[in-house]
Amino acid sequence: MKRRVVFLGCVMLLVSLVAAGGASAQEQGAANGEATEERSIYYPAGFTMADGVFVAERSETELVRITFEGTVVYTEKLTYNSDDGWAELEGHVRMERDGRIVTADRAFLEIDDERYVFEGDVYIEDTQGTTPRKIWADHVEYDGETGNLTATGNVRLEEETRWFTAARMVYDAENEIAVLEGDVFVSDERATVTAQHMEIDLKEERFSGTGPGRIVLPRRAEDSGE
Repeated sequence: MKRRVVFLGCVMLLVSLVAAGGASAQEQGAANGEATEERSIYYPAGFTMADGVFVAERSETELVRITFEGTVVYTEKLTYNSDDGWAELEGHVRMERDGRIVTADRAFLEIDDERYVFEGDVYIEDTQGTTPRKIWADHVEYDGETGNLTATGNVRLEEETRWFTAARMVYDAENEIAVLEGDVFVSDERATVTAQHMEIDLKEERFSGTGPGRIVLPRRAEDSGE
């Protein structure tokens, strides 16, 4: 009985350290006057842990959930390194943070540095800017501190009456500027534009591009004989 109590006590201690992201780090941050927030991991079934690496998988009805710094992430399988502060997520990844929702097949999170990589059918819903926007891509690198991102592979950006496609996009969240590269296509009610490189001020609706490319303007009603 005594051995069983000691074993259970060790397990609970390990889980609490992983979930909190290391109590000593929090205490040190508090001593330095820094705002700290614990990390918590919810595992609906079971977990394994070895050498500071925690692995948990979903149950039949619930996903694994990790919470940190105002961010909630869901996934089918989580591998979390408590020493280095990174996490690998596989299957039905969904991150909710600062008015943005990101879904993907896989993700790698450098939690301490707030750098996140999403792969496979990446979708972003962004309500932070002046206009709600949706982004699709094969691969996205996201800076959690600034909100900036780099998207590559089958990139598509949509907002209200306008949409864009490109091979690559660099997005400045604070200034709401998108730089598109590679077979750029833009379509709205006023025109369709193709280019090889385009810089777009989404807030001010200013466009500049380099070719070869083409601008196609819709026919006016009097031109079409209506």
